[in-house]
Amino acid sequence: MRALLLIQLLILLAPMLAGQPGLHRLNLTAHEAHGPLVIDLTSEDVAVSDDGKPQQIAFFLPWGTTHAAKAAALAAGEFSNRSRELPHVTAVVLDLLDNDVQRLQVTGALRAIERSERQDEVYLYGISSERGALLPIHALPASAGEWTAKFKPWVQDVDDGMPALLARRQPASLAALEPASFSALESLARSMAIVPGRKSVLWIGQLPLLTRRAYWGKTTAGDAAADRMAGLLRLLDAADAEVSVVRTTRTETATSTVGEMLPIPGSSPGLVEATGGRSHLDEIDKAIRAAIEDTHGGYRLFYAPVGTASAFHKIKVTSGRRGVSLTAEQSYDAGLRAQPRTVREMMNALAESWFDAAEVGLRAAVISAAAGKMHLELRIDPADLLFVNGRARFSIQIVDYSADGRILAGEDAKTIELKREPVQLPMEITFNGSVRQVRVMVCDQATQLAGTLTIPIAPGTK
Repeated sequence: MRALLLIQLLILLAPMLAGQPGLHRLNLTAHEAHGPLVIDLTSEDVAVSDDGKPQQIAFFLPWGTTHAAKAAALAAGEFSNRSRELPHVTAVVLDLLDNDVQRLQVTGALRAIERSERQDEVYLYGISSERGALLPIHALPASAGEWTAKFKPWVQDVDDGMPALLARRQPASLAALEPASFSALESLARSMAIVPGRKSVLWIGQLPLLTRRAYWGKTTAGDAAADRMAGLLRLLDAADAEVSVVRTTRTETATSTVGEMLPIPGSSPGLVEATGGRSHLDEIDKAIRAAIEDTHGGYRLFYAPVGTASAFHKIKVTSGRRGVSLTAEQSYDAGLRAQPRTVREMMNALAESWFDAAEVGLRAAVISAAAGKMHLELRIDPADLLFVNGRARFSIQIVDYSADGRILAGEDAKTIELKREPVQLPMEITFNGSVRQVRVMVCDQATQLAGTLTIPIAPGTK
């Protein structure tokens, strides 16, 4: 039996949805011209328009590299979800069903990964008819222990086996490539969701899901093509992943003349626009560098669209700061837009992750610990919460873990409303002898930004 004690707080019944349906989120990265990430932007440096109508930014939050300045030294008995860097994940997908992806493109991708000096952050897959849609070449770790294992360079080993792999491939028609593309991206999104933070998928080759008319421009409920695209966008949103693409010159020439394709002049098409990725033509080296860098730092921007009535929204994000270029979602279809997840869905995902989420900064000091009981003070960074009319509302839950990482128990999520001030929550946690860790999980109900903090149970307190 376990109890959570929160002192001098207003505890409310948790609503069904954890996010406000009218609040739209943009993921934003900022760079100097041909230079590094810009990590000191504020909302005053950014302007947003939706269908040509200026929008008011409701919340603007840095993440990733920009959190480094917030991480302060920990005293004895203190824990923070920003005390160590989270893994960075970039998945490169080689479209081996595309005739135009040849040895030259594959070698170029491998050399670019080597030159990035971040092999430990990149994972490689192929699309092949030989073993189903997604072929793992250098796959994401399958367990928490694999994430912490000592890194071993892998590119050269993969390069040695590529000629045989390319020789066995069976190029496919556009009709065959579409379901394979769906299955591959759905599988990748589920695998990446276990790790918090922004992720990149870089597809090298033809990706018909980008522009086919069947997937973009239809929002009728029950339409099979649009429904599957909506499901894929929900998975990518839950994984916090962008999709970028590198097309070859030959592929670009061929697909632009296909009647069922929907080229969008002057912009990156469909799926790239919807996830805030990039579209490249033959620039594999540049594409891989950009995909990796996008996982290291940026901003979350929220606004409630006003003055727009169309189902398909075109978004423009600009910066008034000289020399700064921005990359963000460029459009969204209201009919395909992912709906806010429930509190239960959010908390389940946070509990199942192998890592602590750090979008909402958490810091805990253990005041005392005895057999089966621990008193601590939890501090939440108020800058990471959205305050509306001077109040913020968030969900909080605690789960227990065994020595092998299994979830043993968890309370129902509670909803807390508080005023803008340093957020310090005195807590009392009770647990049985099999518990080795407890995780405190906090989720802002307005933005669905989350923070979790896993605290080990010291010997003698079991």
